[in-house]
Amino acid sequence: MKEGSISKWDKFKLNLKQQRLPAHKPEFYSPNTFIPGVFVTGVICVIIGGIFVTVSENVQELQLDYTDCEQYPSISENQTCVDVLRENITNLCQCRVDFVLKESFTKDVNIYYGLDNFYQNHRRYLLSRDNKQLSGDTDASLSRCYPFNEDQGKKIAPCGAIANSMFNDSFTLKISPSETIQINRRDIAWESDKQIKFKNPPGSLNPTEKDFAYRNFTKPPAWSRPVWELDINDNENNGFLNEDFLVWMRTAAFPSFRKLYGRIDHNVSDFQNGFPNGSYYFIVNYNYPVHNIDGRKFIVLSNTSFLGGKNNFIGIAYIVTGVLSIVIGAFLLVVHVRLKMEEKDLKIDRYTAW
Repeated sequence: MKEGSISKWDKFKLNLKQQRLPAHKPEFYSPNTFIPGVFVTGVICVIIGGIFVTVSENVQELQLDYTDCEQYPSISENQTCVDVLRENITNLCQCRVDFVLKESFTKDVNIYYGLDNFYQNHRRYLLSRDNKQLSGDTDASLSRCYPFNEDQGKKIAPCGAIANSMFNDSFTLKISPSETIQINRRDIAWESDKQIKFKNPPGSLNPTEKDFAYRNFTKPPAWSRPVWELDINDNENNGFLNEDFLVWMRTAAFPSFRKLYGRIDHNVSDFQNGFPNGSYYFIVNYNYPVHNIDGRKFIVLSNTSFLGGKNNFIGIAYIVTGVLSIVIGAFLLVVHVRLKMEEKDLKIDRYTAW
């Protein structure tokens, strides 16, 4: 059969069987290029990790555990607020947390509350919310919020276990009984939450007006006040757009976490350059029970860096990755050199035999 009479399909099959199709073998991924790349990657990761750890270590932080703080002013000797809440969960309790700042903190100084052994990452807990309701839809079914979807025939706003378990301790920072340090409570939530994810239903937040947004809703069972009265001093900071509520609804990935409570007001003359060293104390309105889950509660004072708060995890992860890359690179180099030597010895043996 002449070549001209072969169809293109037959020619393709012939080339495929004879393995004469054009091919490309990348030369870049050779031991001479790959092994140095592994070493360079490891060194870069170690350097970046060292920088991150150094920056994190320069963040100033003070953590205060107030779980077992004693009632203040004391009514019964050595009675803690945990004891008061054990007697009746609705009891009110205040306690005082004294601390000494040994060195001045540079601004800006944030105040966080921290919880330990609280699993906001539990699957059923995470699902217990209704995003349609939180975006302002008053007709949302709330079926995912059960059993925190209705109370006495009225829909709960906000519904679900996440909202019902909202942190409600409050802190007042003082230098002396007559001198209080102002804590800014606004601009602590993510802008994306305030602008996009959460919206109040259409209408007014004043329950006396006809177009009241939450007319047919009631508060979650564990709350002392309804959602439209979360901030009694600032009506713009109420409803689903209350910033404390927004911070709480951004659930944590680990059972030990902290969330932003507020910031020290650095506009006051004594605090313009930071938070000076000295003796201070917090007056805590102790409302949030953690004794039933063997949890702990903390107040954290901290400034930040461009990486955020004090956290060595990212830096350590980079360093570990870099060290592993260097070790793997060294192993590959030894294997490559050994194979080269064996190949050279084989060539010598063949030449000698010839």
